[in-house]
Amino acid sequence: MAVRRRKARFGVIGCGRVARRVHMPYLSANPGAEIAAAYDANPENTRAACARFGGARRCSSPEELFDAGLDAVLICTPNWVRRELTLAAAERGINVFCEKPMAVTADECAEMVGACERAGVFLQVGMCKRFDAGIVKAKKRVMSGTLGEVSQVCATFFNPPARLDSPLVETAKKWGARLGIDVEAKLGLWAMTDRRTGGGMLLEMGTHLLDFLFFLTGEAPASWSGFVNTKRTDMTWEDQGTLVVKFPSGIIGTVEINSSVTADNLIGEKG
Repeated sequence: MAVRRRKARFGVIGCGRVARRVHMPYLSANPGAEIAAAYDANPENTRAACARFGGARRCSSPEELFDAGLDAVLICTPNWVRRELTLAAAERGINVFCEKPMAVTADECAEMVGACERAGVFLQVGMCKRFDAGIVKAKKRVMSGTLGEVSQVCATFFNPPARLDSPLVETAKKWGARLGIDVEAKLGLWAMTDRRTGGGMLLEMGTHLLDFLFFLTGEAPASWSGFVNTKRTDMTWEDQGTLVVKFPSGIIGTVEINSSVTADNLIGEKG
């Protein structure tokens, strides 16, 4: 006789752009999962999420959400509160999916990992680029040996978003305010200006590139170094950065981030 398995019960803390555009639609489409509870520090975000993804309990605090009989929680909040939420979930025996970057400092990250290990629960960080088709193909080619011996890996991210103090952004924020829309929150502009984040482009997007190096080589770095610059006056944190890591096998990896350059600024061949 076939055994009917119950759906895994998920809670979502932080019902902003990433949760509503990515995580919650995927969870709601998964026949083995259900969004059982949701909470956001902004009650309107909680209301909108629960209205769109029916069946979720509308919680007024993280504690209420943790008490909703969950199997796992998705933490999609700003990174400076992810540590305390992860520790609270682990203490209650709840598995954790945490958006990246997982915390503000390396010590906080280590504390989160240790708490989940001691509690015997899973902790997964949202390094989604590992599942991109091109990166999966590159990993397979490395593992098959068709690329030969890999001695160096480079990853770059060049993306010049509009200046946060430009007339275009200021106009959008002004019209958004009239319509009751927080444009800064909608576009995630706070990530480059709020001092609580602990870093800028290298922390926000560089984590994906660094994880790509780890994934491709299958190693953790033996040593590392790097430099950052804050060239853009509209950003609090770094908009340029370079990391250099060396792996135990001798492979050298580099990560480059730049939010000022465009394709037209690059010297070299296009195509």
